[in-house]
Amino acid sequence: MPCRGTLTITDIKLPLKGEFLFSLKEGNVPGDDFFFCLIYNGPEKVIPTMMLSTADKIAGDSLWFTNHIVLNDINSNFDVKIEVYNMRMKRLKPDSQQKSALGSLLGMPSPKLKNLAPKKIFTNIMGKDSSMSPLLRSLGGPSTVRNSNFVLMGETHIRLCDVRKTQFTLDKVPFLSPLQGHVQVRIHCHMDSGVEERGFLTMFQDVGGFGSWHRRWCVLSNWRLAYWTYPDDERRKDPIGVIDVGQCITKNITTVSREWCARPNTIEILCSRSVKDDDKDTIVDTVDWKNKKVTTKHWISADTKEERIQWIAQLNKALTNLRMWSARN
Repeated sequence: MPCRGTLTITDIKLPLKGEFLFSLKEGNVPGDDFFFCLIYNGPEKVIPTMMLSTADKIAGDSLWFTNHIVLNDINSNFDVKIEVYNMRMKRLKPDSQQKSALGSLLGMPSPKLKNLAPKKIFTNIMGKDSSMSPLLRSLGGPSTVRNSNFVLMGETHIRLCDVRKTQFTLDKVPFLSPLQGHVQVRIHCHMDSGVEERGFLTMFQDVGGFGSWHRRWCVLSNWRLAYWTYPDDERRKDPIGVIDVGQCITKNITTVSREWCARPNTIEILCSRSVKDDDKDTIVDTVDWKNKKVTTKHWISADTKEERIQWIAQLNKALTNLRMWSARN
């Protein structure tokens, strides 16, 4: 079963239109716009960002959400959705009649003003038909679900193939929206492979044009198979060499045919890499100058059948994880 992973989303930025920023600077926008984002990882997990408004400090031409959002234990086929919501709050200014009523009330003797109920004061100031009338208590009680005044301003999706992108187009953006129509994000994807195996293996190597078998202490960690002469060298020295399992070109890693290698319990890892100027054909390397590729044959032999089965299982698990995630992070 393929491994799980972690997706980190940071530095969400919403670029604003140039004409909107100009109007905002000139004081021609009749209110403040408030924005926040919802991050969906499936139908059950929803993470909100902080709320920002155009009254806040704008970073360049963008609203910058500084949230650090971490989605753990996700599949390689994840589909994370970002929704952007907006609400405009108008700045209400009292008219001359309201100011006059307020002035007359403030001019009342203190005991007379104290005897007026708050609702009576508000009605005298704003008028009976004012749009600023106080909110009525919900008939359903304080736990009643109320409709939000925030409206959806756009949405986008992040999938595994998108993790190297920094800008995403927003769908469903209204024409009169102050947003430019895209969102900028910083994404980091980490594969939690957890594949690890240690033990002695006997490795086939080219020594001066002759094939030779050498016993090595091998450590498989994620998709890297490193090897040393002795177990203690793992802590004290750099490895003699490293086999990148991600360069394997076969569907699966399995045993080598006895027709090619008579040594029992031998595993073959066939890898490919780009050619270098000093590459040449050897016992283990085959150079394809036309396609600029070098194919390397790695033969590693386990001591027993049980160890061979275990190593093949772990190597194929690492290979499957890497191919499912299609990225090395």
